[in-house]
Amino acid sequence: MKKYEPLPPDYDQFVQCYSCGNVFPVYEAHYESEIKDSLETVNNPFESNESIFLSTDSRATQRRKAKKRKSRFAHKQEHKNPEIQAEIDKGNQVKILYDSSR
Repeated sequence: MKKYEPLPPDYDQFVQCYSCGNVFPVYEAHYESEIKDSLETVNNPFESNESIFLSTDSRATQRRKAKKRKSRFAHKQEHKNPEIQAEIDKGNQVKILYDSSR
């Protein structure tokens, strides 16, 4: 339709494509869906108390966890004596007693 043409009597029963200019009946037309917010918008942040705040571990907690991980492997120690080291490598507990009188 031109800009100043009068509207036809069945104008509300047809729609025209913006890109190609073809005219289709309204019952065959597919309307584009509206974009909706997945979150509700609130003007006052104090009105909605349904917020969930997730946090990460603090640095102190991260250090404690790292220290715990390191301490798991602390029992695997190196020893000068190859026989004692072989027992340690097998996973056996080795108690070393030193004679302090020498």
